[in-house]
Amino acid sequence: MLGWKGRGSFVPWPLLLLALGPRAAASQLQTLPPDSIPNFSHAVEVARNDARGTSHARWSQRKTDHVAAGKAGLRLERSPAAFQPSGECSTTISATFYLMNDSLSFTMGRSPEECNEVPRLIWNDHGTRRADPLPALYDYNVSAAWWSGHYIVLALEADYELGSHAERLAFWDLDAGHIVSSPQVHWEAEEWDQRLKKPLLGPLSDWRQAIVEHAGDALILRNGSERVEVWPASLEFALLHK
Repeated sequence: MLGWKGRGSFVPWPLLLLALGPRAAASQLQTLPPDSIPNFSHAVEVARNDARGTSHARWSQRKTDHVAAGKAGLRLERSPAAFQPSGECSTTISATFYLMNDSLSFTMGRSPEECNEVPRLIWNDHGTRRADPLPALYDYNVSAAWWSGHYIVLALEADYELGSHAERLAFWDLDAGHIVSSPQVHWEAEEWDQRLKKPLLGPLSDWRQAIVEHAGDALILRNGSERVEVWPASLEFALLHK
């Protein structure tokens, strides 16, 4: 398997692709815990054949009295380069994250009045470039990504005709391979023009400056004073007050 070796620990390229940005130093590579290395190839195989993220399953709120303390995850660095439309969503890359001389890219899932499709993940698998569909992301574009614990968290956006807008969060379990999504939040054109705040999940109303942490089987999402603990596998969340 291709990868990077440091201080006796072998880290596969798929994990490095997901976890680090292009300016990562060798010291950062060495801090990756070996027991957190996911089987990314397996996760992709499951996700490409799994549409459960598109379902309208209800999330429920847990009651919790403790203040969760998590371990910080990594926000993936996105390429600032503008995408080049190809005329088809399936062949237009809308977001790319670079690692050294390699990349992790997502094709478009939504373009107003042009197309709505299943985004494809373009990545390097043991030297072979692959383009795998991710049905759970149907009709959305990937705008941001975090790696934390055994999850990848994706911020999804979609623009519609006449100026309306939608967002949701997707949680990719790298152990099981499944992707689940939070409920869609929709803004009418005039609401989006004013950037009206709406809750995405619990009190979290914006992902753009969010920090993602992991604590056991839970994720913690923080955006200033907005904090929520999330259990994607059971579709549950809890409000954090501190």
